[in-house]
Amino acid sequence: ALVVYGDLLADPGWSGYDPEEAYTVFNELASKGFWGARYRLAALHAHHSFSKASAKKGYSLYKSLYDDNRNADLEVRRVYAARAAYQLFKCTLDGVGVRASESKATKWLELSAEGGHVISQYELGKRLVAGDGANSDFDRGVSWLIGAARRGHVDARGELARLNLDHPIVDLDQDIIVGWLKELVDAGSGDARLLLRRYGIEYKAPATREKRPSDEKERKYDPYAPIEAA
Repeated sequence: ALVVYGDLLADPGWSGYDPEEAYTVFNELASKGFWGARYRLAALHAHHSFSKASAKKGYSLYKSLYDDNRNADLEVRRVYAARAAYQLFKCTLDGVGVRASESKATKWLELSAEGGHVISQYELGKRLVAGDGANSDFDRGVSWLIGAARRGHVDARGELARLNLDHPIVDLDQDIIVGWLKELVDAGSGDARLLLRRYGIEYKAPATREKRPSDEKERKYDPYAPIEAA
């Protein structure tokens, strides 16, 4: 409950935005060993402007999160390490709390991708394919994109569909790509529909019938069921 409260306080779009109070909440929880609060505290320092904010402190907190959790036995802690490495990539790229360095930023991105962070896998894949901020390595970049796409990353799927048109991807069956694009069309993507046409396929999303009151079956609730089941 306190983490949710802190998230609200740290949201600039919320009418009660108060980074000072969010800092107090997260700092207290972080001192008790809550990794999520420590991660949020780092974000407050790195990306918010208030009296106690320090970009260097934010970078340092992200770095300690990575160091403390990268080799942990629990997966949830390794996830925090990968997420922290992604934030270190952005900080190092933009010069937040540390001197900007393209090469060092890319290294953090690689560590985050290796740790399983799907956004990092997508961004690293794109960079390697394009040679942006890293040595161009098309095959390795495609491999990272495939990994992200198979975990459901929408942009990675679209990127692979575009790449495959000019550079056929041996490790990825075209039927899989077409299936991904159809799912995107079903979700309302016009770009996916255009890509399907380039593959020689005309596809329309299935029509959905508007639900009528009579379609809804009466739902029964167990008053003694766990709250998650409600």
